[in-house]
Amino acid sequence: MTTMTLTIPDNLAKLLPQCDEATMLEIFKKGLSQYQAEKGLEAYLPYLQTDNLIAASHQAKEKSHATIEDQGFSAIALFLTDFLANTVGQTPHSQTSTQVNPSL
Repeated sequence: MTTMTLTIPDNLAKLLPQCDEATMLEIFKKGLSQYQAEKGLEAYLPYLQTDNLIAASHQAKEKSHATIEDQGFSAIALFLTDFLANTVGQTPHSQTSTQVNPSL
């Protein structure tokens, strides 16, 4: 368990001593979810720099294109491997295979 010091509004501070543990936990969960909901894109817009955003989106686009190309090469390699395996599996084996002598 972790001990924390919180600064809370006076009206909430008056209510907390009267609440049981489950009610306090529910109050903190609701407060946390509201805090996280307020931390949307609008909270970060003042800190975003257009150059960084454009550069990051360009870099992400290049990475996605590279991933798509890699997946294409992998698909072609799998197709060829499957084709070769089927082709080799369908050809008769050579006549020089080793014969097992049952009398041994």
